[in-house]
Amino acid sequence: MNIKTHIEKLNFFLFLLLLISLPFPALFARQAYIVWFLFWLLECRWLHKPALVDYIQRQHTKRLLIPIAGTMALLFLTVLSILWAQDKTETLHSFYRLCSFLPLVCVSLWGVNKYYQPAVIMRTIVLSSVASIGVYLFVYFWLRNPQHTWNAFCQTPINHIDWLSLNNLTLCIKHRLYYTMWLCISIPCLLWLYPDAKQRYGKWEARCLTVLLTAILLIGIYWTGSRQGLINACALFAVMAILHTPTQWGKRHIPYAKYITSFAMVLCVGVGILCLFTFHPRMKQYSIKQWFVVEETRKDSPSIEPRIAIWFTFFEHSKDIPICGVGVGNASHYMTEKYAEKGWERYENRSFSPHNQYLTVWLELGIIIALCFTIFCVATPLCYTGEARHWAIYATIIAMCSMCTENILGKVEGIHFIVITLLIAYLLQSKEPAITARQ
Repeated sequence: MNIKTHIEKLNFFLFLLLLISLPFPALFARQAYIVWFLFWLLECRWLHKPALVDYIQRQHTKRLLIPIAGTMALLFLTVLSILWAQDKTETLHSFYRLCSFLPLVCVSLWGVNKYYQPAVIMRTIVLSSVASIGVYLFVYFWLRNPQHTWNAFCQTPINHIDWLSLNNLTLCIKHRLYYTMWLCISIPCLLWLYPDAKQRYGKWEARCLTVLLTAILLIGIYWTGSRQGLINACALFAVMAILHTPTQWGKRHIPYAKYITSFAMVLCVGVGILCLFTFHPRMKQYSIKQWFVVEETRKDSPSIEPRIAIWFTFFEHSKDIPICGVGVGNASHYMTEKYAEKGWERYENRSFSPHNQYLTVWLELGIIIALCFTIFCVATPLCYTGEARHWAIYATIIAMCSMCTENILGKVEGIHFIVITLLIAYLLQSKEPAITARQ
């Protein structure tokens, strides 16, 4: 066994460690991300002809170059915006953070070694997500229990759980939105692994295992306290149901099956979101009617839900935004000035960003780039085929829904989610014949 084989095995092992670290504090994932990419560079695949070029020539399609081109365009616009940015230092910091997309470009072009197997990757994502739920619950009970003994831990009644304290603990360890994004993407992994599980354990056992793990993931999403995480889960289930609705029952064709399922799932999502805002522990603190009350006389917090006040402020001053934006990384600086004009001290002190990725791109790069960005996000799954397209759709739904309430490109955790899910999509696409035969 030569040195190259050892490096390839170690590179895949480091990639699995990266996947394991993603549901845990961001510091671990950042270090694992860098080490994994360094070992990928040690394979020296970049010295040869890009594997993606061969694939494109065989398949006679260039669509797989679109995500790479979009990533490079984002980096280019970030550098270009230094020319008109109000705070050039913040723009440089944003550029350094967005450089986390470079592994996506390199690995997509030159590919990975033969040890990268989709089944192992999917299984690792699921197990790490489920394990993280157990770890966070253990830490919670450990902090609540003054005796710190195993017997006392096991004897803690379930009705003593303070859900608000529990999801606040999760927020201290890992931002609840980015954590639930990984829990959500684990559900399509279970769906992808189902044929293998059915073949190995049997149809009934595979169904029970899939349902059990899905229930654990949904419970984990609930107790994190992330409202957006629950909305992501509702949207994800709706899309999964639509994509996998059978149009035929035995030999009988079901007319309009897709349309009926689409309507039913949209209805279920609406009911699910309504239940969320009615029964969720974080929503019991205040009435939803107070969300949309923006009181100009209150200087500390003009609205019960900060995002509503932020969005109102953004659209009030949308006509004042330059055609090229204020520069990448300067959204918070621009919004802080508007908070100061209104006398909103709490918002000014915390320098709240627009808390919406689409509005942030509009503010930083202009409305034209924001429209192109939105179209690019929607069209990304069309670059793939088969199971890779389904996977890209699931990842896109989670990412785009999360972008409605958070600037996920402003955090390394959000960039990690996009990079890893797109890399898996490229891997599924490159192994499409084997995956089709597997099903």
